[in-house]
Amino acid sequence: MDRIRLQGFKAELSFKQNIRKDIRDFYKDKNCVMLGICGKSENTKIEIDHKDGRKNNQRISDTKTQKLEDFQPLSKAANDAKRQICKLCKETNKRWKARNIQGNPYDFYRGDEDYTEELGCVGCYQYDPVEYRKESVRRIAKEAIDFILQKIYGNS
Repeated sequence: MDRIRLQGFKAELSFKQNIRKDIRDFYKDKNCVMLGICGKSENTKIEIDHKDGRKNNQRISDTKTQKLEDFQPLSKAANDAKRQICKLCKETNKRWKARNIQGNPYDFYRGDEDYTEELGCVGCYQYDPVEYRKESVRRIAKEAIDFILQKIYGNS
């Protein structure tokens, strides 16, 4: 014998990457929510993404308790970019600003650049670009209404 392998004990629960089949089947033919593509090439094929890039929620890790809304369809290229963005957020606790993309009107749809346990990834464009766009429309509409009311009626 020339080696001994020690297993040791891992005190923390590990995150399982498995995604339930019905969820995979639902998203497999959908377009990427960031790029709007669903191709056959290596970079355009769809991957089913865990929205929470930190992958620290045991409910999502368990296939019995996963929900459709915990995932999103991303192209490989978008998923690779998101992975790096989430990695940087995890290291710095600073969330990625959506206004890094020209034309996006707000940095976050909820919260600010500081990652908090309370919000987690919710509010970050990378977590849910569809919800980011919906919330942006709501905020722009409210700002437009408030502006018009101010013009017509002043401060009263």
